[in-house]
This record gives sequence, structure tokens and C-alpha cells, in this order.
Amino acid sequence: MKRFSLYLSLITLLGLIPRIILLVRRGSFWFDEIFTLELAKLPFGEMLALASRDTNPPLWTILMWPWVHLLPHAEWIVRIPALLLGILLIPLIGLLGRALLNDRTGLIAAFFVALSPPLIYFSTEARMYALFITLTVAAALAASYV
Repeated sequence: MKRFSLYLSLITLLGLIPRIILLVRRGSFWFDEIFTLELAKLPFGEMLALASRDTNPPLWTILMWPWVHLLPHAEWIVRIPALLLGILLIPLIGLLGRALLNDRTGLIAAFFVALSPPLIYFSTEARMYALFITLTVAAALAASYV
């Protein structure tokens, strides 16, 4: 148990490194990120009305609303929620692998998630992708304990 937790923590820290590097090096927002930011900057009622008609799930915009109203709109600051969710995904997938098979499987899965280029990229994008993936794994993990 202690060993698994230690290794999972180290893998999570390993996964943090490329995500922070990419976050610092990422350029300006692209169109979809700007759309999310502009939608989240609206008054809450107006944002909710527009987000509920958007083709994307509204939860991300709802979660971004207080973030953009409390903090500056710098690219790296707006992308931090996705970064946090991307980091959370690493131990969650490790725990899921452990719950479904064994410790070794969980650690291998966490290692691959920590260094997966698409997941690193999604962790630095101000869009709902990191939220979607993390909630999906969290739901699978919760279901594995039922």
C-alpha cells in the first residue's frame, strides 16, 4: 500500500513536468478557447442560457465562470483548471487500474497517462476535454467499487 502510493505520487509529479513546460510554452488562445473565455465572462444568467444551447457540455463553462471573474485573463491562468484536472487524471487512472486488476497495472496505466502527448496537450487547453476525460475515469473508478 505504501509503496503503491509512493510510486503513484512520483508518477504524478513526473506527469506534472511536461504539462507545466507546455503550459508555459503554449501560444495564444485559439478560436475555441476564446469562445469559452468570452462565454464565461458574461453575466451568469446570460452565460448559462447560451451555454445550455451550445454543442459542448455546459459544465466546463459553468466551472470557468468564477475562475475568469476572480482572476486575470492571461492564457496560462485560464488554462490552469485544465492543468489541475489533467494532473488529477494520473492518480485516478492508477487507482482505476489497481481496482480493476492490480497495483502493477495501475502504476503502468498512470505512467502512460502521465506521458501521453494527447493528454498532456488536453491538460493545457482551456476547453472541456480534460474535465470530460477526468470525470469519465472518476465515474469508472466509482463504479468499480460498487
